[in-house]
Amino acid sequence: MNQRNADVRELSVDGEKALYREALTTRLINLLDRRGVVLFSSPPMTGKTALAELVCRAVVKRNHSKDVVVSFSVLGGSKNDDFKSLIKENCGVSYDDVLGWASQGSTVYFVVDEAQLLYRKGDADPQKYSTPFWEMVQETFSNPACNIRVLMLATYGAHPDYDLLSIPVDIPQELRLGVEELNFTPDEMKDYWQLE
Repeated sequence: MNQRNADVRELSVDGEKALYREALTTRLINLLDRRGVVLFSSPPMTGKTALAELVCRAVVKRNHSKDVVVSFSVLGGSKNDDFKSLIKENCGVSYDDVLGWASQGSTVYFVVDEAQLLYRKGDADPQKYSTPFWEMVQETFSNPACNIRVLMLATYGAHPDYDLLSIPVDIPQELRLGVEELNFTPDEMKDYWQLE
């Protein structure tokens, strides 16, 4: 990890002992390209943030000139931040600019870590600040020509309130992946131990 300041640490996936999980990242990107939205949920500390970094790296590495990656963690925002300001604060671009790129033919990959913070409580409406996000997810589902892809990485089981949260859009089961996907394959285990 590279330390930026005393309170914030940045994950680096470019170290000499990095395992890039190419089979998993390729599968996720292909699923995003076919279906538009994927929800990846697992308990805390199981590798979701590292996976988010690896997916971003894989999208950039494929070098499609019109691909745009918008990646951030919802955890970094305050309760007063809305979804649009989270993008501006974390990525340095406006939400409207990002949507403009998609409408002009770029494929925009939203990689949203700690997405459970955008869920709704019970049957209530989604939190006010997350409404544009869920509208974007719904548009991605309903419009096959949409150039937006959304990978949500969410935690469950870390806090009692998380059991009361739900997603305000219907995400088919085949687009919901979990902790079992994070397990190394036998080939990845072999590769990992060869890095030692």
